Amino acid sequence: AEPGLEGPLKASLLDEADAVGCWEGDHVAAIVFPTAGTLPVLKKVAEQDKLVVMVNPQWQGGQVVSDFGIGPWKKKNEEFVDSFEWVYFCRQVRINGDVTIVQRSYPNKWQVHVEDSKGERPCVSIEESRPSYARLEEILRAIPGSNSSKSLGDRLVSEWNFNIDSLQNPPDN
Repeated sequence: AEPGLEGPLKASLLDEADAVGCWEGDHVAAIVFPTAGTLPVLKKVAEQDKLVVMVNPQWQGGQVVSDFGIGPWKKKNEEFVDSFEWVYFCRQVRINGDVTIVQRSYPNKWQVHVEDSKGERPCVSIEESRPSYARLEEILRAIPGSNSSKSLGDRLVSEWNFNIDSLQNPPDN
């Protein structure tokens, strides 16, 4: 064990409805499934001189109605959350019908993978920072054959055909 990080951890439940748990020791704290509603507790923990680990935060940024409030409260909460370093991140997002995976494993850079017609997911871009939605769209438009590189009309026809095929050939679950 890393010196100073050993020892017992005190477990507590911060929000039973959302299953937000906290394990705290003298020099380390881990908060699992933190939500925007548990930010006040997370801020108090982070004020202490200890390593703080967040596992699977449940908030979403960039929304019109933010999980972090409005106005100056939103800005302060976003700045606090952004002060943490992502050590592992993996999220799938569908953009214009393109299945896109953004991932990072510390200390490596951010990777963007896109599912191709064979179902493979090659890395198509390496980024210094977490790519925004607009940056992901830009990357996708540059990939020949991607849905994002097609015209709006072609994308609509592709989506229509996908939906028809899905209805006619439901998956075997």
